[in-house]
Amino acid sequence: MTDSLPREIYPMPFFPLLVADSPAHLATWYVDALGFFRLFETAGLTHLRRHKYQDILVTGADLDRVPTTGGPSLYLDADGELEILAAHLRDFPRSGSMQVTGPVQTPWNTCELRIVDPAGHRLVLTSRPAHPDPGIAARTRAMLQLP
Repeated sequence: MTDSLPREIYPMPFFPLLVADSPAHLATWYVDALGFFRLFETAGLTHLRRHKYQDILVTGADLDRVPTTGGPSLYLDADGELEILAAHLRDFPRSGSMQVTGPVQTPWNTCELRIVDPAGHRLVLTSRPAHPDPGIAARTRAMLQLP
């Protein structure tokens, strides 16, 4: 899955820094469970990428950084991959705080796979639903005054 992804360096418009007691374990989980790859590693920091603009930095807890858990959910696009990822995660070994819910269809016409990683960070992988609700789409177009 990662063979076709560019290993380019570009200005990242947004990236979370996940701080964990066991950063190597957490980075490996993101690679094995969600298909990220290690873009690079340097002293105390691992840069992970799943797709372009889906970058996560993982570092360890120390005196200046406490583990980052329970904060806002990170939303990542997984259009066309959601069912495959959900099936993979259903069979993936549980560790730490790991939880998986979904996929579930939302009232705003998306499908979400909600995940808590082993260190307690919340992620939501989103996709277009297989069977979108035409009523929601029509109301959204009307609200935004789209044709």
